[in-house]
Amino acid sequence: KLEEQNKNLEIEKELLELKVEERAEVERQAEEILRRSQKMESMGKLTGGIAHDYNNMLNVILGYAELLEDALDTKSKLNKYAKEICEATERGARLTRKLLDFSKSKSTDADVVNINSVLLGEQNILEKTLTARVELRLELAEDLKPVWMDVHDLENAVLNMVINAMHAIENNGCVTISTRNESLNKLDAHILQLEIGDYVVMSISDNGCGMDSETRERIFEPFYSTKGEQGTGLGLSQVYGFVERSGGAIKVYSEPGNGSRISMYFPCYTNGVDARSNEAEEITVDVHGNESVLIVDDEPAIVSLCGEILEQHGYRVFGAADSEQALSILEKEDINLVLSDVIMPGINGYQLAVTIQEKYPGIKIQLASGFTDDRNLDVLDEELHNNLLYKPYKAKDLLERIRKLLDM
Repeated sequence: KLEEQNKNLEIEKELLELKVEERAEVERQAEEILRRSQKMESMGKLTGGIAHDYNNMLNVILGYAELLEDALDTKSKLNKYAKEICEATERGARLTRKLLDFSKSKSTDADVVNINSVLLGEQNILEKTLTARVELRLELAEDLKPVWMDVHDLENAVLNMVINAMHAIENNGCVTISTRNESLNKLDAHILQLEIGDYVVMSISDNGCGMDSETRERIFEPFYSTKGEQGTGLGLSQVYGFVERSGGAIKVYSEPGNGSRISMYFPCYTNGVDARSNEAEEITVDVHGNESVLIVDDEPAIVSLCGEILEQHGYRVFGAADSEQALSILEKEDINLVLSDVIMPGINGYQLAVTIQEKYPGIKIQLASGFTDDRNLDVLDEELHNNLLYKPYKAKDLLERIRKLLDM
């Protein structure tokens, strides 16, 4: 608290040294970014909650469609229908994944990245996307510092913003992508709601129609689009989520008739070590077993579906609608593994996992969810959280995960 107070006092001192007009502009920018950040955080929680319920439904549809597909002759028309249901469900899952990308607080596949290298690698596809009428210019700083982020998220973000910039240009025009290293002082960091330090800034500018203040306020909201029926409104919300997960911030400059510039600030990566572990070779696993598994989920259809899948592969199955019922079963039955949803009324899956680890350390735990946040992570085994099974999952993924856990 003392350190935070001292930091605020230093910022106030620097503000007092500015002219009245400059001080008002700094405070206006800081307030605008803080307000947007708070609004987007609230929307992230809302969309995440919706995605959780939707993923539960998709899990049930996908699971039973897979069971149907396996039970039907591969040459029959009914088998084809079941396969179509599976594919449609997976498309729905990709949609919710976009919503969850907006609300996630951490990147799940981050690595050390040189943004210049990514942009040069994407230059050809970006030029083709912009077509001949819009010129692409790259103004990349030499000796750009590395950052820690998901490279696929970066590629998607750049492509989304370039497409938006192209749509803002009516005739011929230009889109410029620039990078630079920048050290943020107290005032700059205060405005952006970031820590003082070194950052890499990537800016995407266009000479299109620009935006008014109302549009600027809403461009990162999920489902908000200026393209009418031609746009989903998910593109820039994904960009916002990606920047937040990367520990950065976004600044938007735009005026009607004067084009737009969106600048993204990413903290420099200083450890100098690639923390990504090598991906293990895929190994075929015998997914049958005879152990006892307790399924805990407040969605009865999920309990029924998972029970059906596991029983077909030889497991003894118990079901519970909440954590209290699960703990009661654990007192009476010899359980080898607990498969639990994370978000449940009362005692949630994280809290249940902690209780099981304390009272029954020999029981394996697999958590699953359509959406998670950072609640209770301070008391949870980090490995359990990292090994989360995301809904909707395929029967094959569920069976392999459970078998591997039981064999450990």
